[in-house]
Amino acid sequence: GNQFVWVPVDGIDVKYEKWCTIELSYANCSDDKSVWTVSDETTQINIYGGFYVARYEAGNENALANSTNPNNTEIVKPVSIAGTKVWNNINYNNAAMASRLMIDDENIYGSNKSGLITGTQWDTIMKWYTNSGITVDETQNWGTHYDLAYSGNGQYFTSSDTIWSEGMFSHTANQTPQVYHASGLNRNGIQKNIADLGGNLWEWVSEIPYSGRVVRSGGADRGLLRSSASCRHLFGSTIYFLGFRPVLYVQ
Repeated sequence: GNQFVWVPVDGIDVKYEKWCTIELSYANCSDDKSVWTVSDETTQINIYGGFYVARYEAGNENALANSTNPNNTEIVKPVSIAGTKVWNNINYNNAAMASRLMIDDENIYGSNKSGLITGTQWDTIMKWYTNSGITVDETQNWGTHYDLAYSGNGQYFTSSDTIWSEGMFSHTANQTPQVYHASGLNRNGIQKNIADLGGNLWEWVSEIPYSGRVVRSGGADRGLLRSSASCRHLFGSTIYFLGFRPVLYVQ
């Protein structure tokens, strides 16, 4: 039931490269190869001309019924399924480990693998967006950001009461508390069939600044941010607005 989206990389208009990780002086960030599941992440780029990214923010089907803090020390396979509770309160190392477990059975998947999305992959998606006329700068008018109105129906929680509820939810521009939701419920947060790259949770990426690790997307707690924004957190951080997203490597 997991869903992924193919990101086309033609090497001309959309190159597989870093270009927009410049927020907060992180222009020299490098991807963290220590968490890769393949020896060369460009294999499928060279052979097939693109890569697969999870359609939804990683979900945890084992999340407690009434809490946004699932047992994140118990690493299980994440899912990319619409409406599943997002897997938040997870640190960088656990996000990387869980991402590797998603597709990791040779008897079922052969040599195909999964892993935590890299900074290069995130930047490449942003280039694909901009070439398609989708705004990813501070004027961005889509997504789940603090300064945007958004709504949906399903599993959600707020920044002041981090307990899962179910039903209709809405957030007006500049409203406090912010509303977070199961991935894909805010229809205005879906671009190119990928949900919530423009907010909801901040998402860990395997990208290393001068210290800590990088999160991307601009969460619901921040306004005037773009989906290409980056921010640094200590890799051991577990906060209600931190989540992640796997990618699929076709070998």
